[in-house]
Amino acid sequence: MAWEARSQYRGKPLTGPLDVTATIYYPNRRRRDVDNLKALYDAMSGILWIDDEQITDNHQLKRYDPENPRLELSVRELS
Repeated sequence: MAWEARSQYRGKPLTGPLDVTATIYYPNRRRRDVDNLKALYDAMSGILWIDDEQITDNHQLKRYDPENPRLELSVRELS
């Protein structure tokens, strides 16, 4: 996950409070929990943000796309 983040984000880690939305597109409707993103957020520390404790607004969405399963992460700095 960290390697992929580094390949897509070249900036410095964000330093202030953050609003993060993680949209997970699963390939099928098998039962899954959406609360297993702690490892993802830890992997982004030092790349997208200094520490995941900066995340003050956290949104997790579960969607289905059998043709293109993926994770989309949206990060917005809060003032």
